[in-house]
Amino acid sequence: MPGFDKGVQLIENSSIHIKDTIQIISKSDYERLKNVSSGEKSHTETADGVLYDKKTGIAVKDILYADMLP
Repeated sequence: MPGFDKGVQLIENSSIHIKDTIQIISKSDYERLKNVSSGEKSHTETADGVLYDKKTGIAVKDILYADMLP
């Protein structure tokens, strides 16, 4: 997947997990969001990612919030 081929974090159990999907985010964005996930900004800090459906192979742009991370 262009832009997400190296240094990515796969998330299969976020707070809004959709069955048979994987959320993909860059490791640097993942670490940044993990650092604020329990703080005051957890519902406003975001990062772009990709939502990938394992059954259909369809990938769409996704926005992850810090408080969504496992």
